[in-house]
Amino acid sequence: MKRVDVDYYTDAIRYTQVRILECADESRVSDTHPEVPALRSYGEVLVRSQVIGFKKLKFSPMKISARAIWNWPENEMHTTSYWITLERALLESLPFSISERQSGMFGIAACPGVGGPRSC
Repeated sequence: MKRVDVDYYTDAIRYTQVRILECADESRVSDTHPEVPALRSYGEVLVRSQVIGFKKLKFSPMKISARAIWNWPENEMHTTSYWITLERALLESLPFSISERQSGMFGIAACPGVGGPRSC
């Protein structure tokens, strides 16, 4: 391994799809507060993921300086998972636009320790 001083890093361009195959258990998020409009579930899922390329990003200013596109094979994994379903009533009660709600959900999904990489 050779240490180098660079002003960039690379980030994979990845597409991931998760499909629920079987829900083995489902309950209210809070048994003590059944009015909370959310469900927690556990079951089998199919995860499909494919890296189609990489982005080269400069540290300062933060911008994409290059892209490399590949057509790597899709990976498929059958596993178990936990997930939370937020009911429409909860989402509609939030004081944000639809776009802001979607951005918040993507943020939660990408947050380590919540729903993103290395969360288990």
